[in-house]
Amino acid sequence: MNNRLPNPARLPALRPGDTVSLVAPASPPQPAAFTNAVAALERLGYPSKCYRDVCASAGYLAGDDASRIAELHAAFDDPDTKLVLAVRGGYGVGRLLDRIEFKRLVRRPKFVVGYSDITALHAAIQRQTGLVSLHGPNLVGGLGDDSAASLPERDQWLALVSGKLATGADLCPSSAAANLRTVTPGVAQGRLIGGNLAVLNALIGTPFQPDFEAAILLLEDTGETPYRIDRLLTQLRTAGLLAQLAGVLVGAFSDTGAETSAGAVEALLDEFLTPLGVPVLAGLPIGHEHPNLPLPLGGLVEIDASNRRFLLAQDLIEDQAA
Repeated sequence: MNNRLPNPARLPALRPGDTVSLVAPASPPQPAAFTNAVAALERLGYPSKCYRDVCASAGYLAGDDASRIAELHAAFDDPDTKLVLAVRGGYGVGRLLDRIEFKRLVRRPKFVVGYSDITALHAAIQRQTGLVSLHGPNLVGGLGDDSAASLPERDQWLALVSGKLATGADLCPSSAAANLRTVTPGVAQGRLIGGNLAVLNALIGTPFQPDFEAAILLLEDTGETPYRIDRLLTQLRTAGLLAQLAGVLVGAFSDTGAETSAGAVEALLDEFLTPLGVPVLAGLPIGHEHPNLPLPLGGLVEIDASNRRFLLAQDLIEDQAA
């Protein structure tokens, strides 16, 4: 997908009462946590359906590859659901990408939502279909979390999938923007790519590597110490990918090690991103902690790093006004 192509096809809105497909393409959830999260989703007004036992495990995976692929195909094909929601992240999506039939999603477009290891699925959807998907909370620990800390992400998720957020909408409202920081000022517009830094790196050199040309790159991660973050960013730089970008959004880098000093990761990221000479906005509430604001990967966005704003630059829903 070329970032300068016209807007991709719009997706159907999710309305109260619509059914959500639940899938586990990576690691399995704990059964009790899954049950509680499904109930919370129901309280939001959205019934759900599964195509197998998503809590089943094959070691660290939520079932063998064949069952996880079949589950995704069933969710893509299902005429009775408007959205596909990952139950959790973990690991395993990358094993499936070369066997997923993405044409099924093209025939029946719908939002696919998740983050962390689901970054790989988002990237593949962009490259194989050109459709927009949502980098945002999974079911367990995210949309199925009733805590006050998760309210901003739930509100934005509902606004995006229902079409309440249209062109020009602020994707990081002031209520969630207290820690935004301008690294490099400027304004840029482009397709949003990225997500989890480690997962993104694993896609380099594959047919599912995002198109970095004139794109806005989103980065977040968890459990990575500074030297590993350095290694991951070095790979992006030496592969010539960072130099192609129009702008960068930096989310949360959490659990970076007990011995990591305050500001060390921030300084490391600045070291790599400042020389790019493109707008860079850091401190976005996106990643492996609350709130984890959902964003439209593959969608056209605008970053105004000078004024610490991040805007939706296209309508996402098929029945929104042009």
